[in-house]
Amino acid sequence: MQYFLLEGEHLAPFDTFRHLEPAHHAFLKKGYEDGFFLFSGPQIPPHGGFLVARAPSREALDALLAEEPFVKASKMRFSRITEFHPAQFQPALQDWFGHGR
Repeated sequence: MQYFLLEGEHLAPFDTFRHLEPAHHAFLKKGYEDGFFLFSGPQIPPHGGFLVARAPSREALDALLAEEPFVKASKMRFSRITEFHPAQFQPALQDWFGHGR
C-alpha cells in the first residue's frame, strides 16, 4: 500500500455546489468502508479540505478520486497530493498503517 496526504481546493464558492454534499459524504463513507480513507475534513473557512488516503498505487488513487462528486462537477480539484511513509503513528493506527510495513 501507498499512503497519501491530499489537499482539495474548491474552484467555486461552496454555496454554489453545496447541493452535492450528500453525494460527497456518500463517496467518503464508501472510501472509509473500503479501507482507503483514514480521515478527512474541510478547511476553515471552507475553501477546500484534507484527506489521508491509501491505495495500491498512485494510479489506483487517481481512479478513485476521479469519482469524487465535487471533482466530477469541476467544483474541486486535488491541488496537492503528497505520498508519505508512515514511520511513526499512534498504536491505535497499527492496523490501518500496518498493511504497508
